[in-house]
Amino acid sequence: MGARMRRRIGTSLVGLVLALGALGWTGAPAIAKPPAPPPSTPAIAVCCAWDTKIIDGITYSIAGTTDATLVNAMDQGVQAWINGPGSVVVGQTRQLHLTRVDPGQGAEVTISFKPSGGNVQGSTRRNADSAGFIDSVSIRISAKAFGAPNTPAEVQQITTHEFGHALGADHANTTGFMMSPTLTGGSTTITSCDARAVETADNWYLNGTSSAPAAPPASSVAC
Repeated sequence: MGARMRRRIGTSLVGLVLALGALGWTGAPAIAKPPAPPPSTPAIAVCCAWDTKIIDGITYSIAGTTDATLVNAMDQGVQAWINGPGSVVVGQTRQLHLTRVDPGQGAEVTISFKPSGGNVQGSTRRNADSAGFIDSVSIRISAKAFGAPNTPAEVQQITTHEFGHALGADHANTTGFMMSPTLTGGSTTITSCDARAVETADNWYLNGTSSAPAAPPASSVAC
């Protein structure tokens, strides 16, 4: 398989890391959770929930390039979670709101376009508050990998995948999903299982009425 066919989104394929950074991550509060599905069952892992900032909507900024096509690709990559061509995140009681702001305005999620590349397509680092809930995220998107530029379509797909991590989803254990661990093995649109992973991560807000954050009710969703 050629280098471009082995691009990795997320962690752990030889040198093809799009790192889901966890430096300083303390994790969500521990609660009893149902066991994860067996490996033979397609599933998407769930990490953690946002803190109360999600109530007023999550803001994000895009920096690192003035190329309108690439900026638009990253913007559409984020917005795909709420109004894309595939499945979208839908709450039973409250809806997810994602608002782009200018760099320097204190966005909860900062997206930086990296002109270089190497073997890294992008990375996501979640930061937690004192209670273990997500309160800010840093995403980096690479302009190229293995010397070959990422197309706008690839930039959009990478951004959507990485923003899924920002929203609390981890990786799928197989191909065919936006949160699958490889770019070419993943879906170019958000599947219903991808959306359910985010809905599970932020269940306290999307499917509840409380103003107090709570950990996800499950560590994964079966697809």
